Amino acid sequence: PWRRRLETAAASDNLDAMINRRHLLAAAAAAPIATLPAMAIEAQPAPGAGARAMPLDQHGYRSAQPVGDSVPWWVLGTTQSYEKTIDGLTWVLPRFSPEVRTYDGKVIRVNGYMMPLEESRTQRRFLLMAYPPSCPYCLDVGSQYFIEVLSPGGVPHSYDAFVIEGKFELIEKDENGLYYRLRNAKLARR
Repeated sequence: PWRRRLETAAASDNLDAMINRRHLLAAAAAAPIATLPAMAIEAQPAPGAGARAMPLDQHGYRSAQPVGDSVPWWVLGTTQSYEKTIDGLTWVLPRFSPEVRTYDGKVIRVNGYMMPLEESRTQRRFLLMAYPPSCPYCLDVGSQYFIEVLSPGGVPHSYDAFVIEGKFELIEKDENGLYYRLRNAKLARR
């Protein structure tokens, strides 16, 4: 039955069908790979003077590169994680670097990939990720490599990297493991 749904989606120009096809392909492709050990993460070459290397993700994808004055992912990647027990529950919390703290409360731009959280052509809430999402059910990278984006006007769904602009917030403690949020976000460049 999944093959018939895949063929139907492939024959359709409908965006909703393409999104469903992507989820089917990801699930079908992940099944044999799920039993393999995690791949080693390698550093990718720095794109320019003064830039730092970002690791390749476990599938060999490179991170979205800074565009113009956008904040580079390697800066956000300087946030460390630590465990703390609060009221009998163990939390994984962020330890923000001084450089990351300078962006708190400021309007910034970030180039990244969309992980949709809604079943809609226009996303009002989604995750912006340093790497292209490879599985609709899991995140392959740490919390320092994705940002919750809240966009009242919405952003059209895209598989390509794009630049988003919004008010950056640091999240000290979140039950979903989020470290960063962009509020009142809007598309800056596609």
